[in-house]
Amino acid sequence: MPTVRTETTATGHLPLEEAFQIWHERVSGYHHGLDSVFPGGGPRFHSDALRVWTDNHQVLTWRSDRVRHRRTERHLRDAPGGDPFLIVCSSGTIVIEQNREQILLRAGEACVFTMARPLMFEHMEHSGALALSLERRPLETTLFGRLPPCPVDLGTGVGRIASAMVTGLTDNAPELTPDEFDAVAERTTDLVCMALRGQSGGAEPGGRLAEIAAAAQRHVQLHAGDPGLRGETLAADLGWSLRQLQLALQTVGTTPRRLIKDIRLAQARELLTDPRNTSMPVSEVARRTGFTSASAFSAAFRERYGASPRLLRSARVNAADPV
Repeated sequence: MPTVRTETTATGHLPLEEAFQIWHERVSGYHHGLDSVFPGGGPRFHSDALRVWTDNHQVLTWRSDRVRHRRTERHLRDAPGGDPFLIVCSSGTIVIEQNREQILLRAGEACVFTMARPLMFEHMEHSGALALSLERRPLETTLFGRLPPCPVDLGTGVGRIASAMVTGLTDNAPELTPDEFDAVAERTTDLVCMALRGQSGGAEPGGRLAEIAAAAQRHVQLHAGDPGLRGETLAADLGWSLRQLQLALQTVGTTPRRLIKDIRLAQARELLTDPRNTSMPVSEVARRTGFTSASAFSAAFRERYGASPRLLRSARVNAADPV
C-alpha cells in the first residue's frame, strides 16, 4: 500500500566539507538542481531537515547555519519546470529574490515563490523555515499575471488557517494516506489563494470590480481554447464594456490580454505534464489552448517557464520524484 514518505537529514556531527556536500545534494535533489554557497566560517555546519512527500506534494522543514541557494537558467534548461511553494519563516531571517523583487522574511512571515523561474534564497545564521509545494494552476490563476515572490499574510483569517494546516500536515503525516496528504495540500492551496485575493489592492471580496474580475477569470478558464477569444469578445460575452473589464482586471494587476495568455499557458502546461498526454503533439497542445501558431506558442511558453514545451514534457516524464 502506498505511504507518505519521509526523509531526515542532519549535518552537525559531520566534518565541514562533508556536511556542505550532503546538504547541497539534499536540497538540490528536492528541486532538481540548485547551486549552494556556504558563507559561514565556523568549524561545523549545523543543519537539520525533514522532508515529507508523495508523488504530488512535499513539505520541507529545516533549520541551518547560513547558506545561499540559487536556481539559474542553467538549472532550468537541465530540469525545466518546478512547483510554486509557500515558505514560512519559523526563526531567524530568510531572503527571497525572484523576478527582480526581494522579500525579507522574519519569524512568522511568509511568501509564495516558484521553482519554475530563476531564484535566490538565503537563510541567515540559525534560521529555520517550512515550505509546502502548492497546486500550480489555481495559484497562477489567482495571481493574474503577477510574478512571485508574493507576500502572504498568515496571521489573520484564512491565512492563519492555512498556516495551521501546513503545520498539521507535517505533524500528522505518518497517520495519513498519500491521497489524504494530497487533499490537505490542495485545500491549503485554496486557502493561500483566498488569502492572496484578499490582499489584492482594491479587489475587496464582494466588490463589483472583484466580481467582474472573478467572472472574467472563470470565463477564460472555460473558453481558453477559443482562438478568437480576446479582450473585446470577453467583455461582449459577459455583457460589459471593454473599459469596465480593463478597470476590473487592473485592480488585480493584469489586463484582458495578459489574463487570456496566462490561463492559456497554465492549461498548456497541465496538458504537457499530464502522463496521459505523452503522445499528444505540441501543435495539438497549442491548438487546444487557443494558440493559432505553434511557433508563437513555443516562444510564449519558453518565455514564461524557461524551457520549450518539448523539453519540459521530457523532464517531467523522466523525473522519478516530485519537484
